[in-house]
Amino acid sequence: MEVIKGPEQTDILFLTEPTSPLIEEGLLLPLDPFIKKYEYDLEGMESFIVKNLRQIGNEAIYFLPTDFNTYALFYNKDLFDQYGLQYPSDYMTWEEVFNLARQFNRESTQEKVYGFIFGDDSDLLKSMEIYAAPMDISMYSGDMKSMTVNTPAWQEVWRVFADIIRDEVIPMLKLDKQSI
Repeated sequence: MEVIKGPEQTDILFLTEPTSPLIEEGLLLPLDPFIKKYEYDLEGMESFIVKNLRQIGNEAIYFLPTDFNTYALFYNKDLFDQYGLQYPSDYMTWEEVFNLARQFNRESTQEKVYGFIFGDDSDLLKSMEIYAAPMDISMYSGDMKSMTVNTPAWQEVWRVFADIIRDEVIPMLKLDKQSI
């Protein structure tokens, strides 16, 4: 932040940290007039991203993301065939995915098979963020000053994760201290 406050004016910043303090100190310029003047098409972005940007900026947009993550569901066709299960279909809800994954939780002499895993790192908080992203809920308040994991929406996320871990739909996930 000291570089921004220094004697040299900065035109463009690439930030990986919360922007709320910069907005509060008046160090960032709202981009809305430029978005309008240059007819920048926000329709090309997912609506939840634009909504989040406006929430952070108190209805103004102060920055534009350079990228964002998308996720896809991959599955092992051979395992579905082995268990006699139908393959996942397009537009499944999380509940449908987890209920399908529960069907792998059968007693057998084979190695334990979990029906689902979030990505390849198995980090609990990251998995919860992936799950919650389509619901347009965040772990942090819009101003990034407080956590929101005790709200009713997050209580439901905690309940779902408790259920799918208890039911062995997913393996017990580690809590990565770096993601806290």
